Amino acid sequence: MHERGPINPDALRGIDSQPVIGTSRAMLDMRRVEAHIRHATENGRLNGPTTPVEYLRYNHCLVDLEGEEVATLAGLMCFGYNPQDLFRQAVIDIGHWRGADPLSFEVVHLEKNIGGTLFEQLTRVENYLWTNIHHGMRLTNRSFQRSEVHEYPRAVLRALGVDMLAHRDSPNFRAAARVHLFRNRIEWISPGGLPPGVTVNNLLHEQVARNPVILNILFEAGFVEAIGQGLNTVVYLLEREGMARPVFT
Repeated sequence: MHERGPINPDALRGIDSQPVIGTSRAMLDMRRVEAHIRHATENGRLNGPTTPVEYLRYNHCLVDLEGEEVATLAGLMCFGYNPQDLFRQAVIDIGHWRGADPLSFEVVHLEKNIGGTLFEQLTRVENYLWTNIHHGMRLTNRSFQRSEVHEYPRAVLRALGVDMLAHRDSPNFRAAARVHLFRNRIEWISPGGLPPGVTVNNLLHEQVARNPVILNILFEAGFVEAIGQGLNTVVYLLEREGMARPVFT
């Protein structure tokens, strides 16, 4: 038998909880942290301290680096004053096309470098998609009551936006995440490959949280309903509405 060496807890943490050199607590907006704690507490989703600094430490948004307290990627992307000061490509580009292909003469709207915190980015993209997809209504046969009909379920738009950012290959900030709205589909594009051991064939079954701290904070904020079940929820909701299954590439 080979003797096992000591386990280093830092090596087991996700990339999003690693220290970012040159940062400090002053780069995190405590008002945002307080608002997040208050909202998560009201909704019964908070598990941990309720004071801002202790919350940040408990959730690995602030960590010790050689005696200095520094921010992590999760802390900066969720609560930073301006995350793009450090991570210029931690943004989302929206492309809206009239047809089914990204052709220059088919452009309806292009919006580049949507920044801010992850909460702000997700809200901006979700609101744009919801505003620009088709909405209608139908009457039930018996009561003639109005029933709303949407081109895509809003929960699906949110879940896929969350997946795009929460599982993003964080060190790969050389390119923006992209969302393309076409006449016949929506595409969410996240830079970087899938986590080790995950393929397009098994991603509905393999649960690998590339950025576990970010994912937990998004759960506390109500952007995630069940950690590890986002894509399964998407498939279920689309099938329930009689829509096509999503295509993963």
